[in-house]
Amino acid sequence: MLPPVRREVLREREAQDDADDAAVSARETPGERLALTIELSELTRALAEAVGAPWVTAPADDLGEKARLYAAPLRLLVRP
Repeated sequence: MLPPVRREVLREREAQDDADDAAVSARETPGERLALTIELSELTRALAEAVGAPWVTAPADDLGEKARLYAAPLRLLVRP
């Protein structure tokens, strides 16, 4: 039998994680956050391609086209 879930400890941990996230976000510029978002998006696409996920190149979900239309112009904003 599993021990009971200590919900108060989980709430405290979640509150601490939220505070940590807010502190990190306050120290980052919007450009840094945007650059990280683009980097994570590219990593997600590369991982999906590596495992052969069909949504990467499906015509309705073609991420290459979306990257060309949306990510490329945003990338120009974060480059020095």
